[in-house]
Amino acid sequence: MNIFFNILQKSIYKSGYNDTIIYPSKPHDFAFFLQGYNVISDNAIYLHILIYDIYCDIQKRQSKYINQIRSKLNPTYNLTVAKFAALIKILDNDFISKELKEKILDAFSNAQRHYFSLNRFLNIYKYKRFPIVVTNDLSLNPLHLDDCQTMVILQNKSLYLFLLRDLITIIENAICNAPNFFAAPLSPKNPYNNEIFNSSTLYNIYFKMKENVALPSIAFHMFFLDQFIKPNFSDNNEALIRDIAIHKYVLNTPADTLYKLIISMLKTNFYTQKLIIDASFPKNLLAEVFRPFLLYYYNIHYTLKGYTYKNKCIQEFNIKLKKFYSFNPLFGRRFVTGMRRRGREPMKCIFNTQHISFHNICIKSYLNISDSEDDTSDDSDSQG
Repeated sequence: MNIFFNILQKSIYKSGYNDTIIYPSKPHDFAFFLQGYNVISDNAIYLHILIYDIYCDIQKRQSKYINQIRSKLNPTYNLTVAKFAALIKILDNDFISKELKEKILDAFSNAQRHYFSLNRFLNIYKYKRFPIVVTNDLSLNPLHLDDCQTMVILQNKSLYLFLLRDLITIIENAICNAPNFFAAPLSPKNPYNNEIFNSSTLYNIYFKMKENVALPSIAFHMFFLDQFIKPNFSDNNEALIRDIAIHKYVLNTPADTLYKLIISMLKTNFYTQKLIIDASFPKNLLAEVFRPFLLYYYNIHYTLKGYTYKNKCIQEFNIKLKKFYSFNPLFGRRFVTGMRRRGREPMKCIFNTQHISFHNICIKSYLNISDSEDDTSDDSDSQG
């Protein structure tokens, strides 16, 4: 903010007017530059009005509690909004001539160009000056600067190398934080120093991701559209955050935790309530088989996408469980083989694990589907 104010004020004083910088050190000395001068151009007056409006707008925004939170998330948010709001206010003023508006716009554009040039030069200096303190990805594999998948992050006068895929995962885990499936986004942080990624870093990561079509992230894209402001992202994408949280919970939760949930799901369904899953049936195998079904089950009960999507999930869920049960009603039972006789092998307990995979259950229609119209696929997984 200070740099931009100084550049804009220098553009006023280059014609010989008062060369004292009054913003932001002396914001209330608005008439100071008028003293001792008989002729002041309208251009200089309106540029001072522009600066004064920007300063006041920033102070007003920072005085509000919610915008204090936003300013911590995105430090350039208030300055960017205030700059263009003040400029539009002048350009929309019908009492200012077109010629004067063009002069003000030229001065503003020149200040913007110099401001970004200085920032670019400063970044180049920092990237060449500061040391690289992390050279491995999160899996401890070495990274190389010339690799297109390597991202350089500058924080606290140090450079950190990241694999782009790791950065996207870190950001998604933070912004899609949803305890008990309620959206509560967190600020993405550098795992090495626990510092929050500022807006410029997030923009750099986003455009780096856009260059690589193999690493799309819908959540990160929506976060970008909301200008990396957590309250806006949470309000506008609550359904998306919950769906991602459900998906991650079902896929990443250990089998021991999912076991009871799967048994409960099977018992509450009309078609699979007759299945008898032995108490000693391998939990890892049971979780592997029923994770896709459990994802549908959780979407039915917790999704926020609306009635149409939920009704579609209910129909698919019931049809697939019906086909699963029809393929092997004895799935999950324990059988005893062998005989306890002299000279023969002792008895062995085996489990019936023959089943059809969730993705191999073909559904041709969601409404009024019959067994004659939709035959169960012959592709099955025999694991017993």
